[in-house]
Amino acid sequence: MQLSSVTNAVLLEVGRARSKHGPLRSPEHGVCVIVEEVGELGRAVLDGRPLAEQREEAIQIAAMGIAFVMDCCEERDVGA
Repeated sequence: MQLSSVTNAVLLEVGRARSKHGPLRSPEHGVCVIVEEVGELGRAVLDGRPLAEQREEAIQIAAMGIAFVMDCCEERDVGA
């Protein structure tokens, strides 16, 4: 796949996931979602599932990484 195709697929997945589930609620929530996605990719690879399924799981990991940065990595004023 070309980088532009991968990037487009990841950005579409970010939008789809945010529409379905909303933003990540906290860094802890974000880590749980990412770890779950990594586990799904691991199972797909170890089970020998089709490459299209493995690719989809990898795209979901990348999308959740972007969501984590968007939702959990902005400095917040703790006292506000």
